[in-house]
Amino acid sequence: MLITVKIYILTGILMLIGVYFTMRYSPSCALKKDEHETEMKLHKKKLLNILKNQKEKELYESYKKSQSLYRIGTFILFSSVLIHILIVVNALDSNLSIMHYISISCLTVFYIPLATYRENCFEYSIFASSKENDLNGINLYFKNLNGEKLNKDESKANKEYQYSRNELTIVRYAINFGAISLLILDIFFGNFIILSLS
Repeated sequence: MLITVKIYILTGILMLIGVYFTMRYSPSCALKKDEHETEMKLHKKKLLNILKNQKEKELYESYKKSQSLYRIGTFILFSSVLIHILIVVNALDSNLSIMHYISISCLTVFYIPLATYRENCFEYSIFASSKENDLNGINLYFKNLNGEKLNKDESKANKEYQYSRNELTIVRYAINFGAISLLILDIFFGNFIILSLS
């Protein structure tokens, strides 16, 4: 079997693994409301060095582990998708179906790198450290959640946070839809692609 065929099959398997990781694990700001609030509280305590309770420490570590696994899954998906698309386009050339184009279009949203690795959806300020930025973002999140009035800058930052959160959700689902669609198309076109590459 040609090396290209082996790479094609391997990248298909890696895409499936990447999709699993990105669906199974979530970055902080994509968590459900209750989980997100809990994670934000724990993150604030950690930043202020007041995370003392063992149960809280374990819960915080589980959130961090999930975010790390999400980033690993995203990296696997990103790497395998790029190689897989190049092989599919090269093998099928003019025989690409409309579904191939739709799948590839969904997968190209990877060009938004911040949505891939952003953990908490806070916009990073060049004037603040990540710790200050996170604390400001968490305080703003809870201020808005409690219905407190936001000033102009806070309202703008809150809109950016909401935009980032929506962007992350759309990008995650688009990428997973694109990868799953491409894998389904591999089942139908796989033999043709393998024969083209052989």
